[in-house]
Amino acid sequence: MRSAATHAPGPAATPVRPTRPALSMLWRAALLSLLAALLLLPAALFAGCGSGGPEPAPTTPVQSLSPSASYGPALLRSEESFPITRDGETLVVPVYASQPLTTPDADVTRAVIAIHGLSRNANDYWGYAAAGLEGVNGVLLVAPQFAESDDDPASDQLYWANSDWSQGDQSEGDGRPWSMSSFGVLDELVASLRATFVNLRTVVVTGHSAGGQMTQRYAAASGDPGLRFVAMNPGSYLYLSPERPAAGGGFAVPKDPPADYDDYKYGLQDLKDTPYVAAVGAEALRGHYEAARVTYLLGALDTDKEDPDLDVSPPAMLQGAYRLQRGRLFFDYLGFTYGASIYERHTMSEVPGVDHDGERMFGSAAARAAMTQ
Repeated sequence: MRSAATHAPGPAATPVRPTRPALSMLWRAALLSLLAALLLLPAALFAGCGSGGPEPAPTTPVQSLSPSASYGPALLRSEESFPITRDGETLVVPVYASQPLTTPDADVTRAVIAIHGLSRNANDYWGYAAAGLEGVNGVLLVAPQFAESDDDPASDQLYWANSDWSQGDQSEGDGRPWSMSSFGVLDELVASLRATFVNLRTVVVTGHSAGGQMTQRYAAASGDPGLRFVAMNPGSYLYLSPERPAAGGGFAVPKDPPADYDDYKYGLQDLKDTPYVAAVGAEALRGHYEAARVTYLLGALDTDKEDPDLDVSPPAMLQGAYRLQRGRLFFDYLGFTYGASIYERHTMSEVPGVDHDGERMFGSAAARAAMTQ
């Protein structure tokens, strides 16, 4: 143990009193300072006042980034309608973007698509991701909204039943000329970005909670080698074989499981209800997922078994009791299914001190690294 240094006390210092001439000089200096302050007071009181009164404090743009951010001197989040046309009929998906999606920009080399959770608050998630990307050059940030019927969608807007968008289901056809998988929307968005931003080299698809589930399943369904995926705190996972975590460790086919435990969205059986993944097929889904580059980010405190938004269905409970456990077990399962080489493309990090909090997850150093690598 390092000991504290000790010092022997020296002789006590004798205070020195100022002489009368010194005191006189001090009073004179103080009086002059006071007179100068009184002379300047009127100017200070009336500075900046004109016929319209004092100038208001400058306003800060909503979700703005610092001037060092790649988007320019002040990033203003804009809301756009992303159009998709089929058979001459156009429907739209609302998106929040850091710049117009139809205006070419040669400086854009990376796009990040941030997917909201169950609350479908795409505007908030745009802000979460923007904070995590502050100061990064050449990045375009887009946050689409996958609306549900409760959101009172416009007559030309795509929307989904409940949270079916998180697994790639078709949009609702009520009064619409056609419907589309939410995965198909991501396909269209990625293709449009690549066509508009000719120097775009990397597209990152990321999301938290239900958005993390969508990201993880889209990684299996897409098969696009130019995409990177960052799944944060998914509530459940798409397993690529019938095995699940075993009580004694390892993985095995469950004994007397629920009849639907391996149906999609939890497994690869019964794909027919989701036409997008049915068209891909179970074998290709397994192959796509092995080849995909996926980062899993888990909140180290995301352990609440009583969270009302936690999926507690029998198929989900076979994956673990809470989100952190499910993420750890799934990551181990990847090695069981694909072998150790899978970890060359799939990585996992736990974010200390964070529970099921999308803002703090996106704002973590791990998320920034995953979105920019």
